[in-house]
Order: sequence, then structure tokens, then C-alpha cells
Amino acid sequence: MTGGKTIRELIEEFGADLTSSHDERISNEYNVQFYLGYCLYKNSYEIKLEKDARGSGEAIDLIVVNNEGEQSGIEIKCPLGQGGQPQYMASVLADINYLEKLKYEDKKIKKGFFFMLTNNKAYWTGKGDEGNQNLYRCFCNNKDDEIIIPRKIEWKNGSIVLSNQYRSKWISGGNNFRYFLIEV
Repeated sequence: MTGGKTIRELIEEFGADLTSSHDERISNEYNVQFYLGYCLYKNSYEIKLEKDARGSGEAIDLIVVNNEGEQSGIEIKCPLGQGGQPQYMASVLADINYLEKLKYEDKKIKKGFFFMLTNNKAYWTGKGDEGNQNLYRCFCNNKDDEIIIPRKIEWKNGSIVLSNQYRSKWISGGNNFRYFLIEV
């Protein structure tokens, strides 16, 4: 921990801040990535944007380094507007899988965080076509806005096997945006 607050606490505060009022920072995923990095930087964390952590050419959105030199990775998704849900949902699972590889296989990060912010109700209402219902069920499991991502998910155009099952909850701050956070 650096600066008194954990990375998780700072991401949760950041998400609550963005969802509680209309904010220009929510214009695209890169803005969210930049402002989250800045929020962490202001709290004495070292930040590396778009870092190729595995040497594979695949960049992670943020690497966060505390004063002990421990690295955490953050992947961010910010789908705005309508459309493209199955593709975005599949990319969420791929990002979580990437964080798992960095943590468990490569031992490049101590913790991984996945942060998603959206104003698209389809993610939390669970309406989707028949072939992609397993994807939608991950993000809209019940009326309590619970997110349950199982270890193995199959859908119309793919499948993925994760190391763990993950649970989270959609958080709304009163405007049209919601977010969730998963710790790997």
C-alpha cells in the first residue's frame, strides 16, 4: 500500500465519482484509463500506461507500482452507447484471462484488477440474442445487479476457461453510468 489507500479503494472511489455525476472524463476508454492512472499517481503510485508486460506485444492498460516495488495490473473497458455487447463481453473475459496469466503463470503482477464502466443498459439488464445468453448471464445474473463469471463460459462464437470464478456487482451512482470491479 502507498499513500494510505489501497489500489482497490482508489479504483472504487474513482468509479463512484464517475458514476455520481456527468463527467467529461467518460468520453472514451482512453480518457478513463488516463484519469484512473492520474488518480493513482496522485496517491503516490508509479504508473505505466499500455505496458507490454509479457513480451508478447499485448499491452495491459495500466501497471501500478507501489513503494515496495510490487506491481499490479489494471484492465479497463468502457463501452459507451448501444451495440457490440457480445464482442465487448467476450473481450472482458479475455482481459480477465490476461490478468490471470500475468499473475499466476508469469508472476509479473501481485494483483490484477478489471474495471468496467458503461452507460449501456444491455450489460446489466441481460437482454441478448439466443446464442449469446451465457455471456449475458455473466453480467446480469439476477435482479440484484450481481455479476457472476464462471470458470468456463461457452457462447455462440467462442469459449474461455478461467482459473477462478469471479463475483462482483454493478454499482450505480445515480446517473446513467454503472461500473463493476473484479480483483484477480
